[in-house]
Amino acid sequence: MNLSENTEDITKYKNKRLSNSTDYERPDKTITELLQNKKDIEEQLKDFEEIPDDNLFFTCLKTYLKYISFNKKTKKEQFRFGGLLIKVDNEYVVLEGKGGMRFSVQRSTKDDKGKILHTTRFFKKINPNDHLDILLTKYNDDMTEKDKIIRKQQKEIIAMKKKLK
Repeated sequence: MNLSENTEDITKYKNKRLSNSTDYERPDKTITELLQNKKDIEEQLKDFEEIPDDNLFFTCLKTYLKYISFNKKTKKEQFRFGGLLIKVDNEYVVLEGKGGMRFSVQRSTKDDKGKILHTTRFFKKINPNDHLDILLTKYNDDMTEKDKIIRKQQKEIIAMKKKLK
């Protein structure tokens, strides 16, 4: 890839950033701002599971994430609809929302001295196959353990038969 192709890719990426959009007109009250009560948030996260901060780097790209960040002015957590995971960095993640617009989300909120006030909570859509994989692994582990017991009992039976002869 030559330099001009690389520059073109960067320009395309920057043009997809919400902060660079000239088409977006923010309403007085967004849908997100209307959904900040516990009942609505629980409903929005019904089919989602929280990702421990340590596991964020292991989350597949293009996974749909919702998140809860912190507003320093109101000193309250705020639910956000999120988007598709594009990039994970030590300090932030990049998500892609509807229409291909990309935006970054800080992984933590810090005070003026750099002390972490709040760690952003990310939630991923529950994949039914994830639970099947867990069950299958448990089943295989159980079967392996039972196979060991059977082999041990077979050896004991052989030993007893030899004693009886």
